[in-house]
Amino acid sequence: MTKQLSRRFLAMAIVVSIYGLAPSAPGQSVGAPAEEIKTVAIHNGDLLVRASTGAFSLLVAGGLPRSVPVWSADGRSIAFVQQTSPETALADLVVVNERGKELSRVHVEPTGAGFSYAGMRFIEEIRWVGAGSIAIRGSINPSQSQYYVFDVRTGKEIRDFIDDASSAAFSSSGQVAYQVGSPHFTKSVGGSPKLYVDGIYVFPKDSRTLDEPLAAPAWSGDGISLATITSELSGTRHNVVIWRSGKIFEHEVRISSNSRIGMYWIGPDLYLTSRTASDSVVHKWHVVDDASMVAEVPPNTAIDPAEAALQLRASLRRSAAALDVSKPDFWCRACLLTRLPRVNK
Repeated sequence: MTKQLSRRFLAMAIVVSIYGLAPSAPGQSVGAPAEEIKTVAIHNGDLLVRASTGAFSLLVAGGLPRSVPVWSADGRSIAFVQQTSPETALADLVVVNERGKELSRVHVEPTGAGFSYAGMRFIEEIRWVGAGSIAIRGSINPSQSQYYVFDVRTGKEIRDFIDDASSAAFSSSGQVAYQVGSPHFTKSVGGSPKLYVDGIYVFPKDSRTLDEPLAAPAWSGDGISLATITSELSGTRHNVVIWRSGKIFEHEVRISSNSRIGMYWIGPDLYLTSRTASDSVVHKWHVVDDASMVAEVPPNTAIDPAEAALQLRASLRRSAAALDVSKPDFWCRACLLTRLPRVNK
């Protein structure tokens, strides 16, 4: 197999693994979806949906404006944020089915006697956490976010925490990893980032002073392994850090200070990509067991194997934007199209 063909098949494999899409048939473009993709989006505060490339139809209209809609993993429900009276709450978290029937509504930071908040100023993102919970991220300041996690069925809040990097990661088993202690606004002043899992401090266990950010943590698909990347304040040393079964593994990597870095799991393998204007390198580690991980040289280290998947999602966004809608989210029957964790942009 030629080098060009092997690169193409590697990119296709990444798209299949991350997006659950079938490989392209001869003559099709790489990453072309083999199944219908559903889109939800906002137009003038109304909630719209469409199937594949058909026209958008109105799902929920009237009332106060809505924002940041997100499909559930099974593609049967949509969660979104709706404005409400300031005398009631910061906003409402609403869940509807595919026909627009309201299934759940929760006040986010309800106001009134006995309630006092000094954190979240506005909601920036919502995401489904497993089948029955939804996480809301809201800005406190440009580098710090508050998170609430709600049980959809009961409407009760089940988590409340602050992430100093605004990049908390939720595993398939419901665990959450987040960062505390990052310096705000000035890298060398104000503290050193620390990684927590479910409120338990896991890294670093020594007295090192780390630069910020640690990176957006990334869980493996089975919810057992967690990865991030650290750097010393000098910026000359970078370590990939893997937390698994209570153990920490560190692997030093050489990364250019001006590179765009990506990090994601494919099965038991962790990939770290480093891209500059003139070069692209892919690092890979393979989970052996709870006691060790092995660094490997992946095939075709001159390409970023996630690029095809990123281009697919960007293409879907452009297609939606051309139809004068905002905040689109996409779902295909085989899987939920997830965001790929990025260390920097």
